This record gives sequence, C-alpha cells and structure tokens, in this order.
Amino acid sequence: MTIYIEKYTESDIAALYQVISDSADHLRPWMPWLHGDYAINDTKLWVEKCIEDWNQSDAYRYLVKVKQSGEIVGAVGLERIVPAHKIAELGYWVAAKATNSGVATAAGRLAIYQAFKVHGINRIEINVLTDNVSSNKVAVKLGGLLEGTLRNKLFHNCASHAAHSYSIIPGDYHI
Repeated sequence: MTIYIEKYTESDIAALYQVISDSADHLRPWMPWLHGDYAINDTKLWVEKCIEDWNQSDAYRYLVKVKQSGEIVGAVGLERIVPAHKIAELGYWVAAKATNSGVATAAGRLAIYQAFKVHGINRIEINVLTDNVSSNKVAVKLGGLLEGTLRNKLFHNCASHAAHSYSIIPGDYHI
C-alpha cells in the first residue's frame, strides 16, 4: 500500500470519524482520547485543533492517506514541540485494516523527513507504552534508539505507566 501524508483539513472530518469508528476496538487500548462516547463532534474539535496548532507552529499533524484513492488509513504527528531545543515527539496510529502493512513505518518516515527538512527539528522522541508491541516495533523500524524505560511517563486508563523512550536525530537519516 503506497501512502502519503498531508495536513488536516475540515473536509476530512467525516471520513476521519468513520475510520476512527471502524477501528475503535483496535485503537481504544492505546488511545486515551477514544472514549466510549466518542462522537463526530470530537473529530471536528480535533481537526480544528490540528489546524490551529499547525498555524501556531505548536504541532504538525498529518493524515495518512492511500496514494491511489485518498482514503484515510491513519495519522502521524509531531507533537510537544520545544522550539528552543528543536525537539518534537512523534506519534502515530493506523486503522485496523492497515495494520501489519508497513503503513505506520512509512508514515513515520515521511513525518521524520518533514521534521528535519521542513520544520527544523533536530531531535525526535518516541514514547511508547512498554506493552504496546506493535508501536515499539515501529519505533525500532524507524531507527529509534532506545534510550531507556521511563517510569510514569504516560498516563493511560486512569493510571501512570512506564514507556520506552526512543530518539531519532538527523544523522540517523543522513540528513
């Protein structure tokens, strides 16, 4: 599956909501924002926030789309940007039907390229719950260097959890 990434737009709200709804059982164990009453208005508010954050240079979030059809199959983003240190955190998710297809890794690579070449980031961090096997595999495939397991790093399901913390720098990608 060949994919591309692009900024969120308001015209993506309905399709994004459908992808999230169709993948809810797959995503819910890892995505704290996907609560039981998740509705299209939640997607609308998220898309509006993504657009605002992009315009403010607070975060750069992308939808992952299939090249041939434009169908949304996930999302990838550069979050928690620290401009003074040129650091961003990479996050990603894929639709249930796109798992084990290389989509998350391909999208991550595209976002990393954007981070280094377009947004001036010099360090990317990836923090993954220790028991999220798939996301940890993606972090490694992206070239992430495991720097440690951080205690109480991520708050999920009403509790703090340890997370594996990976880093990627431009030299890892020969940029």
